[in-house]
Amino acid sequence: MAFCNKCKTVSSGVFCGKCGSSLESSPKPVINTALQTAEAQQKKEKTPAKTQTLPILEEALKKNPSDSQAYINLAEAQMATGRLNKAFSTFRAGRALAPDSPKLLKCGAKILTALERKEEAIEALEKALTLESPAIDPSSLLLLSTLLYDTGRKQRALFWLQKLTDSPAQTPEAIIKIAQIHLSLGNPSEAQKFLNVYREMAGPGLKMYKLMGETMLARRFFDGAVKNYSEALENWPGDWELHLGLGKAYYGTGNKEAALKEFEAGIAIEEDISLLTEMGKLQYESGLEEAGKDTFAKILQKSDKTGEHLLAIAEFYLKHKKLSAATAYLKEAEILSPYHLKIRKLLGKTLTAQGKHVEAAKVFKDLLKIEPESRDTYKDLIESAGESANYQLQADTYSKYFELLNPTAEDWCDYGETLIKLEQFDKAQEAFEQAAETDPACIRAYKAPDLIAEQKTKSQARKIAQKGDEALENKLFLTAAAKYQEALDVLPGDETILRKLAEVYITTAEIGEAGNILTKLRAKKPQDPWLCKNLAAVYEAENKTRMAAELLSSYTADFPEDYEAQKNLLRLRRTQLVSSLIEPDMLTTVIKEIESFAKALPSDTADADLLKGYAAYLFSIRTRFQDKGISDARKYFGYALQNDKDNKEAKKGLILCERATGNVEKAAAIAYELAKNSPNEENIYRLAKLCENFGNFKEGRRIYANLRNKYPENGLYRKKFIELSAKEKTAGLPELKEMLTQNLKELQRPEVSIWTVYETAIAQELLASEDANPENSIKRALLTWQRAALHKDTNIWVTAAMSECQFRHVQDAQRESVIKRAVKAALSASADAPDSALAKLVLAQALLAFGDPMNDEKALKYLKQAWFLDRNLTDAGILLAKTARARGQTLIVDSVMYNVLLLEPELSNRLAN
Repeated sequence: MAFCNKCKTVSSGVFCGKCGSSLESSPKPVINTALQTAEAQQKKEKTPAKTQTLPILEEALKKNPSDSQAYINLAEAQMATGRLNKAFSTFRAGRALAPDSPKLLKCGAKILTALERKEEAIEALEKALTLESPAIDPSSLLLLSTLLYDTGRKQRALFWLQKLTDSPAQTPEAIIKIAQIHLSLGNPSEAQKFLNVYREMAGPGLKMYKLMGETMLARRFFDGAVKNYSEALENWPGDWELHLGLGKAYYGTGNKEAALKEFEAGIAIEEDISLLTEMGKLQYESGLEEAGKDTFAKILQKSDKTGEHLLAIAEFYLKHKKLSAATAYLKEAEILSPYHLKIRKLLGKTLTAQGKHVEAAKVFKDLLKIEPESRDTYKDLIESAGESANYQLQADTYSKYFELLNPTAEDWCDYGETLIKLEQFDKAQEAFEQAAETDPACIRAYKAPDLIAEQKTKSQARKIAQKGDEALENKLFLTAAAKYQEALDVLPGDETILRKLAEVYITTAEIGEAGNILTKLRAKKPQDPWLCKNLAAVYEAENKTRMAAELLSSYTADFPEDYEAQKNLLRLRRTQLVSSLIEPDMLTTVIKEIESFAKALPSDTADADLLKGYAAYLFSIRTRFQDKGISDARKYFGYALQNDKDNKEAKKGLILCERATGNVEKAAAIAYELAKNSPNEENIYRLAKLCENFGNFKEGRRIYANLRNKYPENGLYRKKFIELSAKEKTAGLPELKEMLTQNLKELQRPEVSIWTVYETAIAQELLASEDANPENSIKRALLTWQRAALHKDTNIWVTAAMSECQFRHVQDAQRESVIKRAVKAALSASADAPDSALAKLVLAQALLAFGDPMNDEKALKYLKQAWFLDRNLTDAGILLAKTARARGQTLIVDSVMYNVLLLEPELSNRLAN
């Protein structure tokens, strides 16, 4: 353990676990870090800087500002108390005064090493040692060689270290370093010679064994390390650090079982955090991930844990690309060691790697308060601010960066581009001029005028597009499309604006226009998820089923985890097959394909079982092996529920299986459970439709009543409640009559709710059969609908129900005029709400009422749009299929049928023939 001078606590590692300051000594000999090596050589020496307070040293420097020793004393004191940046400033000031002072240069080298500025440290040390030649300074030579070794210049490191081999000043540390370098250079015989010399010099003590073992581990000389630690344990069997080293050595040789035993033996002696860390790593890499996580969790409960301990775990997780886990440990480490630079830097980098640029920017911003002159941290903050589109923060950071550090021409150009994004074009021009002044050969600087002109054009286009965004937010789709098109006239081909225009066309079911834009965009981004899935939907709407399937197949090859895309692909593939030609081995092939890509899915997902279930259901339905296929589907959905008893997709799949085989009670039981656990509108509506389709009008009516009360602006639920009330003779019909009586009284008032008029008209038509003079009841219903149409709050539900009533009962000369008025009303509704599937369905129904081929073709277009907008609107799908069949377009029929099979399979019989 080591003592922290700053906060007066005992800790371990290079930095204090509480305040982050450099510790006075290291817990054990470590030779692979340059600064630790130099400190190990000098740890018994006390410099004046460590025995005097900072104020005294600062005062001494003020009194004698020309004394280089005063700078050295103050810089070393600042470094010892963790004030590395202040120490660097002091060294820099002293060097300006005495650039050739060896002592000052060596002091600066230690500071530069601590700041990870290795190249500058090497330059300072080489200059200092050259000035002192032929004198020998073992600690400086050792530090220099370690720096050279760490930066890959091993021969150069050996050159300087060999000055010690013939000198009386040679040290064991120097000898072991020479051995280490020879090992790395592939000279084992030379390395062994120096290891033997080291053994003779240091003696066979505990320290020698530990240091020798660590050296061997560092050089991956695992067999030698096993022998070394085993020999040491014969003499010191109760030393947990030897068990730790032997465990690492065994692990290096691949003997994980022996490594585990050594770690356990060490923990039995002392449950040290280092042992727990290695144990957790071993468990994790041996496939026992949960055990490894539990072992790491024990460290979190330790009172003596430090930021460095948690940093080691985080680095392990990063090695295995577990970024979320690494982030969690780094955040805990930051709390323990708030001034630890490496922890903060790594946390920022890890957040950046996860795309969490806003969080990363905050980390880097705080980090600059600790090291305000770090070029790398400024660069990191600039990058994070840019990635999070915080261009103002990016520009402000550039300004501070330029005040403290010398910007390059590239820095000025980057700054200029940031200012362009902020539309500060004059300042951007000045930045590019600074770049040209800094480097007259900078090509980017001379291209600036063109770039600024281009960005001004983009700015103009963005402002126009912003008006389109505002229109889109208010559902003014035609205005939005017009503005986006205007923006594209200014800036042709802009991907962002094209994408927005495509969104408008998709939302309003302008299928051809959407397809053209999506095709252009996908040429540049062929595997963009949004583009691929929407273009596949467009292809299907255009009867290009094969192209849709091929596109989704290509997309899911890169994104196998996209469950909805995989499910749609299964449906599209089934659509292309003729039921009578499907053989069981086709389904077997599909199941194997799912099992193949399932290997890339997370281990905790049930998606593979779900997809197998839907494959078995879709590929067997309407075939000679339907019973076996649906049985297999039930099995796969059951597997999914074993891992997650509330899996909604699995329950939906089981409901489909039971509905398809007519097992109504079981289907209803699962549907009730699903609606109870996930009481969203879709699940409740599907339950109501199940009851309705299978003749349970009483229960269906009850559920529609609940939906009507919960969603009072949805006319469908009101209409369904009344229709099922009329069919449910026992209680529903009497209640409906009572409701009509009350509504008729309500209609005597000058102002009445549109929904009262709406429900009255529907009830009047349905109860006409109960009237002695049904024709009079129908006439009253038609008059009530006229009142509804003239109501100030009339809506698409009114238009839809009124049109249906008129088409059923108005005949002869009046029929054509009624149809024309219905078409006009539906066109108006569709223009007001071009994103409404219902409006397009109503328009199609009105056009079909004409009964001629020309209007049937128009109706087909609107039915395609309605079905494109809402694949849950089965009425639109079924009418589309019937209309398409009459016109010989069987591909549409198949497409609709396999969609309906995933919604209300009992209705698919209407489409099969």
